[in-house]
Amino acid sequence: SEVPPLVDRCQVSPIERLTEAVPAYPFIDLAAHVCTPADASLHLAFEHRVDLAVVSRNDAGALARQGVAAIRARLDGPALVLSGWRCVLVHPIYSDVVRATPTLWRGLLRIRAIVEAV
Repeated sequence: SEVPPLVDRCQVSPIERLTEAVPAYPFIDLAAHVCTPADASLHLAFEHRVDLAVVSRNDAGALARQGVAAIRARLDGPALVLSGWRCVLVHPIYSDVVRATPTLWRGLLRIRAIVEAV
């Protein structure tokens, strides 16, 4: 059988992927994800801390700020649907937009979520 393109792409060495990858701006990057147990009262639960970075080019950071705002707005929207899990809490705990280099702006949004098994 034919190998799916994504699987074939994952078999390329990391160096080749870096030299081929040219991101489109603005883009969102998963900067960090930390998961810790948060069990209580016989319920299996986990706390997730997720850092999302929004990177944009020379626009005085406007697109990075808009990207962070769009993600924050989605967190205030309908509840996240998870199979076998219930999202008990999800909220932003930190956000900022800074100049990363002379030509790039980086917005950071840190999100805290607690999910428990149903």
